[in-house]
Amino acid sequence: MTLQSSGAISFSQIQTEFGGSNPISISEYYRGGDNVLDHNTDIPASGAVALSDFYDGQNEAPSYTVEYMLVAGGAGGGFYGGAGGGAGGMPTGSFTQNADGSAKSITIGGGGTSYVAANNSNNHGGDGSNSVIAGVVTAVGGGGGAGGLNSGRAGRSGGSGGGGQAHSGSASGGAGTAGQGNAGGSVSNNYHGAGGGGKGSAGSGGNPPHGGAGTSAFSVYGVAVSKGENIGGTRWFAGGGGGYNRSSTHGSGGNGGGGNYNDLGGGAGDANTGGGAGGDTGNSVSGGSGIAILRYSGNQRATGGNVIQTTGGYTYHAFTSSGTFTDNT
Repeated sequence: MTLQSSGAISFSQIQTEFGGSNPISISEYYRGGDNVLDHNTDIPASGAVALSDFYDGQNEAPSYTVEYMLVAGGAGGGFYGGAGGGAGGMPTGSFTQNADGSAKSITIGGGGTSYVAANNSNNHGGDGSNSVIAGVVTAVGGGGGAGGLNSGRAGRSGGSGGGGQAHSGSASGGAGTAGQGNAGGSVSNNYHGAGGGGKGSAGSGGNPPHGGAGTSAFSVYGVAVSKGENIGGTRWFAGGGGGYNRSSTHGSGGNGGGGNYNDLGGGAGDANTGGGAGGDTGNSVSGGSGIAILRYSGNQRATGGNVIQTTGGYTYHAFTSSGTFTDNT
């Protein structure tokens, strides 16, 4: 428990709070030593020490809650009647940050590259890369969409799964990761590539084979840091890529940065949304890169990423590339 703010204070109270050995020596209780943590800024690190310096002293570092949304890289689409890539996984939640100068490494995953096979016989878009808040959570990269000339090929599993593709026969979409995304679309029609899955819904295997929708549940985060696909002022993340339909309308990407099927233009996933790429977009096009947005109540207490304080009472840290979130209180 925290020591009192005024009045008489004894060596035994200090020892009870901070630990130490007998006989008691005041040099055991310099700030930054074995017993007294750095957040006790009124206690000297060397030299003369007064008992009154220990007012409000506390052994355990005070802590605060950090909320987060984390998005992995979206996947590439397949080629030759190809399916859309799955969106990067998007876990959300919170962790407790001690006010002790500690740090957490943040890794931001890149998008997977779409694919053109040399003989078009069997291919998948590249999976997206994971995003990580070290010691807290891993967002799984999106699963690549299927393509090629052989009989049906399943999409790859991932944060959200890639769409299945059937030059002939049928094929299943790749599975999504529980709590992070949804499956890619499954197909039962020849010359058909399904849409990739998104955070909000599975990819479509029907007509048209759209990518699964992402989510706008964290639009307030996106608005605060000006990230996410902006649709009428609402910010979306983690949409799946659109797929191929030989006889009718091709698929568009899901809200949240999903890329359209090649003929519709805009085949890449949007940067820093984790959107999957559309089908048949070729190996110069990738799924969208990931992002991490962290926030806590009140004024700035940490460094790392792009720091934005809002009138809504929160401080936001947006990571569009890998970095470190470090407490500085």
